[in-house]
Amino acid sequence: MDDSRIGAAGGGIGNVAAIRGVVGYICWHHYRAAAINGYTVTKVSRDGRRWSLTATVVLSDALKMRQRPLVFEATHKKGEWRWPITTLELHDGHRLIATLGALETNHGPLRPTAADPPHLA
Repeated sequence: MDDSRIGAAGGGIGNVAAIRGVVGYICWHHYRAAAINGYTVTKVSRDGRRWSLTATVVLSDALKMRQRPLVFEATHKKGEWRWPITTLELHDGHRLIATLGALETNHGPLRPTAADPPHLA
């Protein structure tokens, strides 16, 4: 699990302005397209419908990263937070900048499949 800097008590995000954490994933359907090591999610709109993401990608699958829809998933003590990705830029192959939509409800953990490369499973 991640050591996210907020929501440790109940996994809720309330009226926070930013979330910082270590473990995250870019997902396409039930596949992991990229593994993240270090991220910041910042609220852009007051109503929580727009967020921004800056992150460091440590492993990625180029084919899956080109698919849509993509979702950013950040784990925390009681589950994970998920945001749909609306725009995505990858700089120098590892620095990711993205615009996110509204936070989705918690989902069950992703399970690796036989189609996932071993380094993303």
